[in-house]
Amino acid sequence: MQELLLNWKINITENEKITDTAHRINQAYVIKKTSSELNMIKNTGILKALKEVSFPVPEVIVTSLGEDYVTVEKAYYMVTEEIKGEHLKAEDVIRDSKQSFKVGQVIARTSKWLKGD
Repeated sequence: MQELLLNWKINITENEKITDTAHRINQAYVIKKTSSELNMIKNTGILKALKEVSFPVPEVIVTSLGEDYVTVEKAYYMVTEEIKGEHLKAEDVIRDSKQSFKVGQVIARTSKWLKGD
């Protein structure tokens, strides 16, 4: 992991597994892995586009070469800043009708915005 993070010039002092595909690094960054380059391109593009319109999403940290992600042995990695808070879980949204409504509104606005409507 340390060798991988040298692409971003990040030295690991703390490494916490969040999911099978994401780790929290130094309580400041999150490194995410996918096996699909298309998914990585979509993810980085959506995060950057939402950030540009002040949507509260983590910033994509570019590599020391100015790239959004790196490829290592058919796996694609990106680093984002960590945003403090808890992950939104589907079961929590389903139980809370106000939260469900808000999430629905955000999804509808985001979908509409991504389509260019």
